[in-house]
Amino acid sequence: MSGGPRKSSVIPESTPWMANKRLSRCSNLATRFSISAIEWTIERFKSSMTDCSQKDEIRCYWKSTYLARLDDEVIGDIVAGMAKRPSEMTYASVWKFGGAVQRVAADATAFGDRSMPYMLSIDGIWSRPSDDAANIAWVRSFWRDMQRHSTGRLYLNFPGHGEDDNLVRDAFGPQAYARLQEIKRKYDPTNLFRMNQNIQPA
Repeated sequence: MSGGPRKSSVIPESTPWMANKRLSRCSNLATRFSISAIEWTIERFKSSMTDCSQKDEIRCYWKSTYLARLDDEVIGDIVAGMAKRPSEMTYASVWKFGGAVQRVAADATAFGDRSMPYMLSIDGIWSRPSDDAANIAWVRSFWRDMQRHSTGRLYLNFPGHGEDDNLVRDAFGPQAYARLQEIKRKYDPTNLFRMNQNIQPA
C-alpha cells in the first residue's frame, strides 16, 4: 500500500482472522494490488464509519447503487473512479447480498425486490468546508459513471442529499413504492411526516 496512489481492498469483517480468511480467497488479485496491513484497514474502515457522527470537523457525503454484477470490468471502473478521489479519507465498499436476504419475497416487505447481488457504497469523507464542492461533485460523478453497471436501484440509507426527485422511487422500485404510496394516502394524506426520504401520498 505504498508507492504512488493507494489502492486498497476493504474487508468489513469483525476480526482480523476472518478478514484474512476471506482475503486468502482473493490471491489472484495479487498481480493488480499490493494488499497488506489488514488489521489497520479494518480499524480504518470502522473509524471512518463513525467519523461523521462523532467529529464536527469531519464532513461526509454518501451515495450508493446496486450492482448487477462484479466482474473485472466493474472492478476496474471502481478502481479508476477511486483513483480520482479528491480526499484520501474517502473510500468505497462493495456489499454482498444473498442467502437469507434474497430468500424473502419481493412483496413480503416494504424493501421490495432483493435480487441484486451487490451494492456499491461511495463514501466521500473530508475535513475542510472549502472542499465541499469538489468532494460532493466527485461522489456524484463517480456514482453516475457506475450507473451503467447498476440495477437502477439504490440503498435508501446512503442516498446523497436527496437531490433527485425520483430517489425514493428508485430505492424501492416502482411496485413497492406504489404500495407505500397507498399506505401513505391512508395514514398520512397531508404528508405530515416528510422530513426524511419522503414518499408522496398516492
